[in-house]
Amino acid sequence: MIIENPITLVLISKDEEQKSLCCNKMWLDSFGKLHLQLLHDHEIQHFVISQTEEGITELTDGVGELYRISGISYGNPIIPEHEVEYEFLIGGSFQKGLNLMNFIELQKSNLKGRNKMSSYETKAINFVTNGPITVRDLSELGLIPDGQTVFPLHFYEMGWGTWLPMSCTLLLPYFSDGIAKGLNTERLISYLNEKVKPDTFILNDKGIFSKNELLVDREVKVKRRLELNGFLYPRNVEEVVQLYLEMGLAKKWNEDSNTTVHYDLIIRPLYHIDSILKLK
Repeated sequence: MIIENPITLVLISKDEEQKSLCCNKMWLDSFGKLHLQLLHDHEIQHFVISQTEEGITELTDGVGELYRISGISYGNPIIPEHEVEYEFLIGGSFQKGLNLMNFIELQKSNLKGRNKMSSYETKAINFVTNGPITVRDLSELGLIPDGQTVFPLHFYEMGWGTWLPMSCTLLLPYFSDGIAKGLNTERLISYLNEKVKPDTFILNDKGIFSKNELLVDREVKVKRRLELNGFLYPRNVEEVVQLYLEMGLAKKWNEDSNTTVHYDLIIRPLYHIDSILKLK
């Protein structure tokens, strides 16, 4: 994905040497690592981006040299003059490398009543800094490879694979895929219905629909816990999507100038399902 309205980064090495580079291209590899291509004096340089436990953004180049971000600027269109004003944030040293998430929050507070960062830039920085991100965001950033779908981060570790109905888990990859394809709510529901198989819904309106006793036992326990916490056990696609929404796994959105409603799937942050299903 080529970055429009590129951000300029001032990188600083452990030796406190600084250089200014322009963001050119961003992509996600098959291992989930974010790569960033930067331009310096018409020379392309490649970096892998990561975030430290202390919340500092780090970039590693092709020979293993580690950099942090000492400064950042981005073009901000001035309306109606159609000129570009540059906003700056300076960190100053390697030890005081910037956390780009802090940059976002600072700009939101400093630019009251003025043109804020573009939606693309905000989503790109959110992704880099482990900020909030959704399937729609990843799709718009061009970070979903063809033929692949994305799941919420730590889906199984956070208990969702254990306590979400089997129908919800089985349909979730198609739900994610439909969002990435840009399907609206009506078309996405139709798309999910096409993916339903005879054993997608273990417990249906006619009772139990599976010969797998372990699977049936699991679904009975899941159903009980859902209902204990005020949720409906889904028996069709519409109810599956409704459960996604009610449990905070998905949300609805529409453009300001468009009444067409779309779904979106949360990639992060994903909370532990016990924080939602508090009663066991």
